[in-house]
Amino acid sequence: MTVRDLAAEVAAYLEAHGPARSGMVAAGIRARRIHVIQTLHAGPFEKTSRPEGGDPRATYWRNATIRSRAVPRAQRRINRADRMLAVLRDGRKHSREEILALAGGPFFLTNNAASDLRKKGHNVRYAVEGGLHVYWLQREEAA
Repeated sequence: MTVRDLAAEVAAYLEAHGPARSGMVAAGIRARRIHVIQTLHAGPFEKTSRPEGGDPRATYWRNATIRSRAVPRAQRRINRADRMLAVLRDGRKHSREEILALAGGPFFLTNNAASDLRKKGHNVRYAVEGGLHVYWLQREEAA
């Protein structure tokens, strides 16, 4: 069994990534969160005030050599409906697989995204053609 120097690993993580929540540190160094929390509290680490522009929900830590820096805010992710709409705007029929490939980002359920778009007033159509589940955006006909 290998003995880890958890304090050194936490310090190295904070040095490389700046201040972070205990869960982020634990995931980054592949350690149990409770052990990271114990290490942060036992320390050479101590809590410090939130730097200007920092995430107000985060607890910032420092030691003799590390000073807290602002944690970059997470980029706002585009929701599943908007990602699907971006694909369907070309007016063509797209299979579920095409939508997921072209939409990028994490997997989502296309039927839920289509439902969200319908609630927003978009005329999203669905059919099974040749064994494929296809979606398209039906344009409203001018009167």
